Amino acid sequence: MTIFETRMEEPSEDTDSNPLEQSQRVAARTLTEFIHLLQEPLIDSVKNITENNISITYFQNGDGPYVYNGQKNITNTKFAHYRTNGYYIIQKFYTEIEKELKLRFPTLLINHTQETNRESLTFINYIDPKPIVKFAGLNL
Repeated sequence: MTIFETRMEEPSEDTDSNPLEQSQRVAARTLTEFIHLLQEPLIDSVKNITENNISITYFQNGDGPYVYNGQKNITNTKFAHYRTNGYYIIQKFYTEIEKELKLRFPTLLINHTQETNRESLTFINYIDPKPIVKFAGLNL
């Protein structure tokens, strides 16, 4: 079962009295929403068949984020929503993010760069031509 298939359970009486579990459930929802957001520029590029490297950088001090599609900085307030925690989400959950995105984009290569006070993800080779050829009816 993937993150996207996991149904958020309604809090039970036990979780209502367990603040740590409540906060973990909120954090799980935040992680899932963040992964959904990371897919948006990839999906747009697949739709337009423009496979530029997409780079997303978050800073520990909350600066940014910087989102590049090729050479162009993408102004996206959705990414800015994670200004204070995007750095930590990538730092703590990079492996899970990578696994989840590769389920959706099998040819995807991700370059994860960790530098002092900075976490970056660069997405490369995410357009899988096989389904596009299939949907175009070009299977020869």
